[in-house]
Amino acid sequence: MNCDSRTCTFQELKQSVPEKQPSLRQISVLIDEFDWDSKYGPYSGMTREERYNRAVVYGLYPPQEIKNYLNSKPHPYSEFYKLC
Repeated sequence: MNCDSRTCTFQELKQSVPEKQPSLRQISVLIDEFDWDSKYGPYSGMTREERYNRAVVYGLYPPQEIKNYLNSKPHPYSEFYKLC
């Protein structure tokens, strides 16, 4: 990108700034909320990804952020959060 803060549009500036990875604490809170929310069904004997996919199939609209964390390969905590 060949612009500085005085010549770029807001959208161009926003795209040029890398997004900050969420902290372990932020991910942990979101995952805990998903785990403890009974509307997504029981989680005994299945991974979080299986539970998330089941909730999608049943039209329960689980948070997209959960799927993003489960599928994010470069995230340092992604493997830890795949299991219940």
